[in-house]
Amino acid sequence: MPASEAVEMYLSNKNSILMGTHSFWQGIDFKGDLLRAVIIMKLPFIVPDYPPLAAKSEHIERQGLSPFIHLHVPETIIKFKQGFGRLIRSCSDKGIIAVLDSRLYSRVYGEKFLNSLPKCNIVFGIKKLSEEYEKLIK
Repeated sequence: MPASEAVEMYLSNKNSILMGTHSFWQGIDFKGDLLRAVIIMKLPFIVPDYPPLAAKSEHIERQGLSPFIHLHVPETIIKFKQGFGRLIRSCSDKGIIAVLDSRLYSRVYGEKFLNSLPKCNIVFGIKKLSEEYEKLIK
């Protein structure tokens, strides 16, 4: 269904879950308690053969640099932070963001993603996540 319909349905039922892909990375603004959690399944890397990205990658390669390190990772970090921004819209907003992509801690570039985030508690594992969420909602 169109993103606008999904958002309308979400807002009309306080016990609902909104699931989406690219359409919810930007331009969605749920203030306060309208959003308590964001779950990011995979780091939002753009498909490498997407024509504008492929052209930029070729340009970077011609300079003797790695397109992955110098283009793909930085662009994905920006998009990742936008995903984080869906939850935290003001100083009083709070919630949980769960990133289920193990590359965040299993790849060297994962540290760059973590360092790009605002100050927050970072936990690993469902038990620790549950504990943090319980503290948050009290």
